[in-house]
Amino acid sequence: MVAPADQGRHVGHALLDWAEGYGTSRGLERIEVSRTGADEQALDFYRRRGYLDADGDALARTLTHR
Repeated sequence: MVAPADQGRHVGHALLDWAEGYGTSRGLERIEVSRTGADEQALDFYRRRGYLDADGDALARTLTHR
């Protein structure tokens, strides 16, 4: 979640870049985020980042290892 005052300043992208990089550095194959309580703006953000509907109440993305 990004504070309203920081929305539109790419803070969400930076946070998600960090989380995905952390997962990759730990050898994780996939990252999931809960859809519970998320509004449409948040869900659209994740979908633009490549997250797809997953089992249950989540969106997921496969992490790329280089």
